[in-house]
Amino acid sequence: MRVFPLMQRRGDMASRTQNHPWHLGPLGPMEKWPASLHSAVDTALGTKFPCAIYWGPNLISFYNDEHSLFLGSKHPTSLGKSCKDAWQEIWDEIGSLIRGVLETGNSYCAENSHLLMTRNGYNEETYWTFCYSLIRNDDCSAGGVLNLAHETTAQVLSERRLKTLRELTRLTAGLDATNHVLKAVIEACNSNVQDIPFAMIYSMEQIEEGTPIKLTLQWITGLERDHKASPSSITLSTGTNNQESQWPIEEVLRKRKLVLVSDLFSKFGNISVGPFPESPTEAVLGLLTTSEKDEISGVIIMGISPRRRFDDDYRGFVELFLTQAASAVNTVKAIVQAENRAQEFAQVDEAKTRFFSNLSHELRTPLTLILGPLQDRIAKESDAESEDLKIAHRNATRLLKLVNSLLDLSSLEANKMKPNFKSTDLRQLTSSLISMFGSAIEKAELELTQSLPMELCACVDTSMWEKIVFNLLSNALKFTLKGGISVSLRVSDSKEHIILSVTDTGTGIPSCEFPRLFQRFHRVEDSNARSYEGTGIGLALTQELARLHEGFVSVESVVGKGSTFTVTISANLQVAKKLTSIGRYFDDGQKASKGDDHVNNNDSASNSYAIPSLAETFTREAVQWLPKERTDNFNLHSPILDTKKGTKKMSSILIVDDNADMRQYVRKILDKEPNWRISEVANGKAALDRVRVQPPDMILSDVMMPIMNGFQLISNLKMNSSTASIPVILLSGRSGDQGKVEGLDAGADDYLVKPFSAQELLARVRTQLKIGRFRSSLERKVRRRTLELINANEEIVKSETRYRTLSVFSPVGILHTDLHGNMQYVNEQFLKIVGLDNIEDASRKGWRRTIPPEYDQILNEWFETPHKTKDLQFKLEIQFLNQHLHKHWGLLQSEPIMDQHQPHISGYVFAVSDITERKNLDKERMEIIRKAEAIQLKRARDAERHQRQQERFVDMICHEIRNPLNGIINNVDLLLSSVKDRRNSPAQSESAYKQLLEDEEATEAIKVCAQHQLVITNDVLLLSKLEAGLVHLNKTPFDPVLMTRSVVGMFSAEARSKNINISFEFSPEMKNHQNLIGDPNRISQVLINLLSNAVKFTSNSLTREIFITVSLFQQQLDVFLKFSVKDTGLGMTEEEQSNLFKRFSQVNTKSPQLYEGSGLGLFLSKSFVTAMSGEMTVRSSPLKGSEFSFTVKTEIVQMPTTECPKKEIKTKQYFSNLERAQKDRKILIVEDNTVNQRVLQRHLTSNGYSCKIASNGLEAVQLFEANWVKPKNTETPFDLVFMDMEMPVMGGLEAVGRIRALERERGHPVMVPIVGLSGNAREIHINEGLAAGMQMFLTKPYQKDQLLKTAQQLISQFDALRHLGD
Repeated sequence: MRVFPLMQRRGDMASRTQNHPWHLGPLGPMEKWPASLHSAVDTALGTKFPCAIYWGPNLISFYNDEHSLFLGSKHPTSLGKSCKDAWQEIWDEIGSLIRGVLETGNSYCAENSHLLMTRNGYNEETYWTFCYSLIRNDDCSAGGVLNLAHETTAQVLSERRLKTLRELTRLTAGLDATNHVLKAVIEACNSNVQDIPFAMIYSMEQIEEGTPIKLTLQWITGLERDHKASPSSITLSTGTNNQESQWPIEEVLRKRKLVLVSDLFSKFGNISVGPFPESPTEAVLGLLTTSEKDEISGVIIMGISPRRRFDDDYRGFVELFLTQAASAVNTVKAIVQAENRAQEFAQVDEAKTRFFSNLSHELRTPLTLILGPLQDRIAKESDAESEDLKIAHRNATRLLKLVNSLLDLSSLEANKMKPNFKSTDLRQLTSSLISMFGSAIEKAELELTQSLPMELCACVDTSMWEKIVFNLLSNALKFTLKGGISVSLRVSDSKEHIILSVTDTGTGIPSCEFPRLFQRFHRVEDSNARSYEGTGIGLALTQELARLHEGFVSVESVVGKGSTFTVTISANLQVAKKLTSIGRYFDDGQKASKGDDHVNNNDSASNSYAIPSLAETFTREAVQWLPKERTDNFNLHSPILDTKKGTKKMSSILIVDDNADMRQYVRKILDKEPNWRISEVANGKAALDRVRVQPPDMILSDVMMPIMNGFQLISNLKMNSSTASIPVILLSGRSGDQGKVEGLDAGADDYLVKPFSAQELLARVRTQLKIGRFRSSLERKVRRRTLELINANEEIVKSETRYRTLSVFSPVGILHTDLHGNMQYVNEQFLKIVGLDNIEDASRKGWRRTIPPEYDQILNEWFETPHKTKDLQFKLEIQFLNQHLHKHWGLLQSEPIMDQHQPHISGYVFAVSDITERKNLDKERMEIIRKAEAIQLKRARDAERHQRQQERFVDMICHEIRNPLNGIINNVDLLLSSVKDRRNSPAQSESAYKQLLEDEEATEAIKVCAQHQLVITNDVLLLSKLEAGLVHLNKTPFDPVLMTRSVVGMFSAEARSKNINISFEFSPEMKNHQNLIGDPNRISQVLINLLSNAVKFTSNSLTREIFITVSLFQQQLDVFLKFSVKDTGLGMTEEEQSNLFKRFSQVNTKSPQLYEGSGLGLFLSKSFVTAMSGEMTVRSSPLKGSEFSFTVKTEIVQMPTTECPKKEIKTKQYFSNLERAQKDRKILIVEDNTVNQRVLQRHLTSNGYSCKIASNGLEAVQLFEANWVKPKNTETPFDLVFMDMEMPVMGGLEAVGRIRALERERGHPVMVPIVGLSGNAREIHINEGLAAGMQMFLTKPYQKDQLLKTAQQLISQFDALRHLGD
């Protein structure tokens, strides 16, 4: 019984193929199949690459296990079925391709080709990369088609869906409205109608919980509006069964995940949408949700392709699409919410402004109309009759103070009270404010002391400073029953702050009250005070006003001993101007703020009546706390600030004398002047105290007085710059020039001797008042000029103010620090981004508390690095973490601030941008990229696996195809030799001779077909190796002249038989450089291809000439070798030349029987030339022949100029008679294929060699061990070994290793030559064989002459080496 190779195959398809009833079909029983079909089917079943064969006129189908995975429900019925019947749905596409391969013999390849299959019960969209190749029959005719196929559907769909996601990202970038995002989502759906044939987005609206939910169709693509499947609106009633819509919207709202609808036809009928004729039968519903409380932005309905199943990949794409769409909606909603919040805040601020403006008018106007008439009636009535009116007036004044305080607090809360900073003589202002309270404190029998600097100019809001001072003095007077009140004003040691302290000896404050002391409306309970009245607003207002001056209020107190309240504000003019730029502060310095109406503006009612001043409201309230008997004659008007319209300012004169009668007499004289206001004290000490509280315009002083005399008083006055300019007239009883000189030397402005006349006194007083006013005028001018100089930088301040005002509205956070990172200024946006609640948290280096340690360390190193050695422009992305654990990403950048006066850096400005949304988007994009990379990685792995399969397939094809071809060609050689010997025998009859001639012709035909099949097989296999990256260049030294002569010699016999003259010429440069470095094998292969074509297309020409030129030229530093092959053949048209170097391209397709070929020769040749850094060109004209030229990059080998000494070898008789030596040579043939065994054995034995056979590597090793002879070390069991590489049981590589190990064990210095045999002699296989110990490789099918020449050469070398060893 005949045994077929496929009977030895294992696997499902091998079993099914073996057991299929072939005898019932057109192929008949397997015993009658041609050998080529057996070989092809066996090869296909043995490969791991998806493979199918369509054989014979009916194209009967064969396929392997891997290919069956593609067939779906078509397996296993497709086995033995006609390809046309098995693939009816795609026959229109593939039928013509298969017929073209059968008719022309040219292969056809396609990449990612779209085919519509019904392998799974529906029209399925699939994509394939496949190749159709011709399989020849035993008689070289077309037998069938080999189909190598790989499904790329997943790859194509992944790329298409990833493109859709990228398109969605592009369309939604930069949008600022949710509706625009939803429109972009629909546009992205419309960009991929293959996967999303239709889509709809519904918006949701529910008035309140429990009411019906209304969905409105916003955007749609693919379907028409108001289609049965796309109603314009849907209403979902809670608690009832909704039948209005066929879509399961309630289910998707309840589950909050994708819901698949699989029965669209029964619900909506035929939906004709999308690029396919089939109607979609499935759709999926999903939600567009926001990250905040999972709020639903809309419901999206997406159609599913009728040509794809909704599998995990499809679901993953839809989920990723919805996630990206929801992310875009979230981003836009965040932007819209931020804008809405900003508008709401602006509206609230505007409403507060209107409210406070109206409230100021509505409260202050009635109070004005109450206080004005009361004041008029009090002036007209007697003291007894006006008592009730005075009570009403005092309480109305107190109510006005309360209203003003409440409005101040409200303005502060609304951020509408803006300081009007002015450069001010703060010492003079504070002294005046204290003097207004001086009389009330004196009436309370308390001692008032003050400590003010000689001079102090600062930038403050004067009205706010009045409120601060009056509130602190009012509290001190209220809670101090005995002792005194001390006020001090000073500049801090650092010169950066101004400190105002008010100390009393009052009741004190318990320490437990300190935390709440400055809270609004908080009052200390059970405290001993002059009155229980109070609102708890004063200290809170003082704290807020101090903050507006970039300051604060602190307190120290001991119960029963008193308290000290300290107000600290900024003393730096530049800091004050910086404060104005925050947007909460500064005006232009000339007008009051709009939010402080009650301070700077009067209502219409004030046209008739004046509102009491701030000082009056505070002093009237303070006077109410004192006993009545102490306040009967109390004058509420300030002697300094009283003015009368249309009159001169009153001058104050202080009389200092210990004699009461003298004081009365002088007062009586001075009272005659109506514009003089007189006061008196008894000694110099009392006068000095009075002056400190209330400086007069002039002093009349006696010289001789107790406690402190007149000279001492003058000395103390001159020591203080604020009192040094007060004119002093001394009144003395000492006459003569001596007393006058002493008085003037002491610093007196005038000296009057008692007794004096009234006229003289009045004249001297008038004169000194004029001089004093002139002196004061000069001092005011000096101060004014000083202030002008201070204000000289106002334009710079205004510019900075405008700049910093912009920072308030800037979306970028701004921070100003000194050189060490201490905060100087910060805007609200910076606090918001970094996660700080208020400006106090950012003071000094507090702004860095939300920066993670690893970033803070970077900042520390940057601040500590010297300026000259670091990059001043700092840039860092930081994830801030605030106290609420909300993480924000910010981009922190810095710029240095250069000092205006000196060329050095004074600080840094940091800008921080909120990049949280960008980071979130980046994270989402990275997730998309990660998934895409995962897909790409999977593709790469699939490609790598595919390449490995290709390598294995190529190796297997090389082995499985070349082995039979080796047997065919070599057996044909043996048969042809035998037929020729018998034909040349003289004993043959005429009929026998004729029969032998016919046998010889048939044998020659078989050889030609086999050689043609070998050429095509080699080209196809070389193409496969080239595409799989298995072809490598092997650069070695070679002689181009000898190589060219050798190639030409290969065609000499054929050229002579066809009367073709081949000539060649070498350029002169070739004589000087005969040794080059390159790949001679690849160069020879290209030259052989060109010569083969030239011989083929010149054989039928009238003139048959082929001319070859070889030249060497240099281009820049590179050396190139150029070959030209010119013939007188058919020539080519320009159109034929354009396709010449394409794979499977043939020039003359009309006569394939004359010019057979695979169409791969020139494609492969150009590929090799390109790999060798060269180029190939052609010039041709029809009927005028063609000239092919190619260049390859080489290197010149410098040969040594001196000859190496030769060692004389005595060969004795070893080379005297090679023919006799061959008879004694033993050759071991190691081959698993019995046909190749017999061919090798016949070739070698017919030439006198003795042969032994081993079927695998193990048998070869055993023969070596069994036949080893030990008498002489140089004797071995065999003189040569032909070793197949791929064999069962033990392969060739392992066997060679074992044999070499045996030789080393026996101490043989000379190794037996071993020749490797393989149908797939790739470079890697050759290297492995040589490394294992082989000497040479022969690639199947080999020629008889090549085989015998190799055997003779290696045996001769072996003998020579053994002789040297002896």
